[in-house]
Amino acid sequence: MTPAASRRSPPSRSAAVSLSQALFALALDQLEQADRHWRRVQRHPHAAIHESRKALRRFRSLLALGIGVPPDLTDVLDRQARRLGRGLSRLRDAHVLAVARMPADGATAAAWKSLREHLVQRRDAIVREMLAQDPAFARRRRQLASLATRMRRGSPPDGVAVDFHAALKKSAARVRRAEKGALVAKTTADFHRWRRRARRLRMQVQLLGGLMQEKSVPSQTRLAAKRLLRDASPHLPKEKRLVALTDALGKQQDLHLLRAFLRRRREFPHRLALLRGVSERLRRLAPAV
Repeated sequence: MTPAASRRSPPSRSAAVSLSQALFALALDQLEQADRHWRRVQRHPHAAIHESRKALRRFRSLLALGIGVPPDLTDVLDRQARRLGRGLSRLRDAHVLAVARMPADGATAAAWKSLREHLVQRRDAIVREMLAQDPAFARRRRQLASLATRMRRGSPPDGVAVDFHAALKKSAARVRRAEKGALVAKTTADFHRWRRRARRLRMQVQLLGGLMQEKSVPSQTRLAAKRLLRDASPHLPKEKRLVALTDALGKQQDLHLLRAFLRRRREFPHRLALLRGVSERLRRLAPAV
C-alpha cells in the first residue's frame, strides 16, 4: 500500500451518494447532448456525428465509473449506447480518410490530390446513403430517447453509494494491461484497444474535474469529486499524459486506416509510393508518450 493510499479515509456516505447522483445526472446530459447534435445532422453531418459519438463515449465512461445503476441495467445501457456509436463508425472512418493529412512529395502530390478527391466523394456518398435510410436520424433519435427513458427508470435509489476510487483504479489497471499487450504484440487491434481504454480513463478524469468546477452542483459534491481525484492520483497517469497518449494513438490509428484502404485499392496510380509515405510516417510515430 502506498503512503497516500494508507492515509486515505473514505468520504462520508452522504458525499458519496451526492457524487453518485451528480454523475447520474451528468450521464443523462450526455444523451441529451447526443440528441442535440443529431438534430443538426442534415445541415452539419460530420460535426454532428463526431460530437454525438463523443457524447456517447462520455456516457459509457460514466457508466463504467459507476453511478449507482444496478449492474444488469448498466450492461444493457452500455450495449445500447455502444450500438448507437458503432452504427456511425463507417462514416467516421470515411471522414477521417477524407480529411487526413497526407505525406506527399513532388512525385506523389498529384496522386495524393486524386486520392483525396476520391475519398471526399466516397464520404459524401456514405452520408447521403445514411440519411436516405434514416432521414434526419429520426430512427436513431427514437433509440436514443428509449435509452434515456430506460436510464431514468434506473435512477439510483436514495442511500446508494459507489466506490469510485476502486472504479478509477480498475480503469487505470485496464490501461496498463492494454499498454503492455500493445507494446508486446504490436498489432493494430492491440494499439486500438490501448487507445480506447486510455481515452475512457481520460474522460472519467476530465468529467470528474469538470464537476469540481460546476457551480450548479452542491459544494459537498464538488469537494467529493476533488477528494476522489486527489486520493486516486497515485494510481492514475497524469491527465496531460493521457491527453498526449490518446492524441498520439489516434493519429496512429488514422494512418493505419489510410494504409489499410490503400492496400485494398490497387487501382490508384502510384499506390505503392503512397503506401511508403504512410508507412514512413507511422514509423516516426512513437508507440507511447
